[in-house]
Amino acid sequence: MKLCSNALLLLSLLCACGRDPLKGNPATAGGGSSGGTSATSDASGGSSGSGSGLAVARVGDDGICGATICPQGQQCCLSTGNCVAPSRVASDCPEPTPRPAICGGVTCPTGQICCLLDGNCIDPSTAGTSCPKPSVPSNDGSLPSALPDSGFLAGASSTGASLPCASNADCRPTQFCSTESQALCQGPGTCVSRSNCGYSSGTAQYCGCDGVTYPDVQSACRAGVSTLSHFPCGTPVDPDAMPGSPRTPVIYCATSDQCPQGQQCCSITGRCYDASIPYLCTSPPPGTTISCVDDSQCTNIEFCSGSGCSGPGGCLAFSTADCGGELKPVCGCDGKSYTNASCAVAVGVRTAHDGVCAGADSGL
Repeated sequence: MKLCSNALLLLSLLCACGRDPLKGNPATAGGGSSGGTSATSDASGGSSGSGSGLAVARVGDDGICGATICPQGQQCCLSTGNCVAPSRVASDCPEPTPRPAICGGVTCPTGQICCLLDGNCIDPSTAGTSCPKPSVPSNDGSLPSALPDSGFLAGASSTGASLPCASNADCRPTQFCSTESQALCQGPGTCVSRSNCGYSSGTAQYCGCDGVTYPDVQSACRAGVSTLSHFPCGTPVDPDAMPGSPRTPVIYCATSDQCPQGQQCCSITGRCYDASIPYLCTSPPPGTTISCVDDSQCTNIEFCSGSGCSGPGGCLAFSTADCGGELKPVCGCDGKSYTNASCAVAVGVRTAHDGVCAGADSGL
């Protein structure tokens, strides 16, 4: 019996659990090699297992299949993306064959899964100690209890919030642990339903954190894989293709075999990078998407925010929105004065120092 009404299910579709296709998304990386190849999901639109070491599950448990609410009593077949009646699962829903997990740029031994906190392969039975999940207190200050048994609320705490996770061992077989940041493949995550995956038009391909190119975001989600971009793996992304595209060509990857000669795959960001700049493969500063040393590593709606006018920082979105009325002038790295630091951020400019710029157009 379902635990919620169709109205709640419809609401859940609007609050898509899958990653937004327009958002980009600790580590060591393997040696670079000439590659640029890209694996692709199977023709059915699903995936033959997953690159995350998931426990095998044939059907979802929330009555949702991508953008479709299944008829009463039916569930989503995770291998095909079609609604199926319980009596037809054996004949109409092929059982997926799990693939080894890709973790930290390497393939994990059979039976192991990925710890998203440090990029190490672990035994699921020891996840509690080798990869302890983050804790999120409930409204009364207590920690969430065990996962609900079934239904729409599976994977949610008593407050309705998604349960924190550090690996798939913290989630139900019908869920996977998806990183909180849509720009990263490693970091703290939350348990996400593998059938309630949001919506994508199917007109673009999506690079998964397992290095597989999926035809749409739902296929990756059903396979238990987070996606980094609406671009294929192993292929240079044209700069400025659309808002949110990289400023310079970027290749998304899971292993260094998908990177050009001389570059390595960063298992944190899922991007090929110049190994002579190791800072590019580090956890980004709080509030930013990925680590950077200049604007060229960011998308066309971000700038490289950091201390001073140059050097390491993190990509931060800028906007033309009102930056507030607080009068706390700063001198921007463009030589102009701004009402406050937020006003400099709004136009993608770092702050050189507090106070107005000496002998320059104040801009106030």
